[in-house]
Amino acid sequence: METVPKEYEDGLDRYFHMYADPDTGLVNSEGFRSVLQCLRLCPSEAFVKRVFKEHDKDPAKSYITRDEFNTMMKGNWRTRDEIQKQLVSAIQELYGSEGADSVDNIRVSIDDLVSTLTTAGEEPLSQEEATIVTSELRKLDSGGIGKITGRELIEFLHGVSNSAERSIIEQEGPES
Repeated sequence: METVPKEYEDGLDRYFHMYADPDTGLVNSEGFRSVLQCLRLCPSEAFVKRVFKEHDKDPAKSYITRDEFNTMMKGNWRTRDEIQKQLVSAIQELYGSEGADSVDNIRVSIDDLVSTLTTAGEEPLSQEEATIVTSELRKLDSGGIGKITGRELIEFLHGVSNSAERSIIEQEGPES
């Protein structure tokens, strides 16, 4: 599995088979997205559509094999460290900061961020998604001023949190 970062290898086969059709062993686009979500990659629907459109030579065929999955993802894999560096770089570019430590000094307005996320990009947030994101970001706002640090934003976008609550959910699973 030379195209798959080591940190994803263990779960990939398990998740691929979990979402594959039991009769054929193939995965459709929703299963593809679910596999990536299980690997904590959180692809957008636009990404899934683009990758499937580029891959599918036969529009009637909407399933992929495990080998095709690797081919589709080649060049799209990023390790956690690479993602972290990209997020730090993006925050620094947006706010004109230098050095990795500077993201701790940047203050990002939650309302401005959510407003941008609901109006920009290929796949803006729905109102329901915006409400959830706002609620989650406000949990990070320890000062109650409506702003979070660049580091907190990176951790949120990267799916990492230092909070004990997040740790418990990851260990025990979400509430039913």
